[in-house]
Amino acid sequence: MSNNYSSVINANSNFINNANAIMNSNTNNVFVDQSNQSESDVNAKVKEKKDALALLERDYLATAKIMNANLQNNFKSDIFLENQNREIEKNKVKMEKLKEDILTLRRQIDIGENEFLHKSYKIFFLKHIFVFCLLGILVGLLYKNNNITMQTATMIIIGLAIFFSLLFFYNVFIYRFRNVNDFHRMDWTDPTK
Repeated sequence: MSNNYSSVINANSNFINNANAIMNSNTNNVFVDQSNQSESDVNAKVKEKKDALALLERDYLATAKIMNANLQNNFKSDIFLENQNREIEKNKVKMEKLKEDILTLRRQIDIGENEFLHKSYKIFFLKHIFVFCLLGILVGLLYKNNNITMQTATMIIIGLAIFFSLLFFYNVFIYRFRNVNDFHRMDWTDPTK
């Protein structure tokens, strides 16, 4: 686009230079050959050539102003686009850092949740062992106060032991393939081995 304006300006400049050269040569010829033409004819031709020159000069200046305005607009838009691209790159870097931070925080939350679930699993066993011991002590106190017989106390203790043993073995069986790092994930054995 700027080459088109440049060629138009160069053409207008050449045309003005040629018009000036023609006008100067004609005025010189007028003074040399005054006998053939009247002074009013010479002045009319000079005025006509000056008007043509003024018209061409006006067109040239208008084209130059348009071209300068376009160049300034292009320069401003180039600066704007450059700034915009720089800001986009900064935002991309910020987004990548935020993504990394979010992934790190998510991983830390997963690790914390995993540790909580492992501790809860251990507490489950400790709680049920404690309940078994309390019920055993309660059965022992009932036997000592002669509220129940020895055979009943033995049957209750054996029943509690079987119940809690089944509960423990069931939980150990269910959670035997748990992943060390992720409590919700299972590590299955390789079937090809």
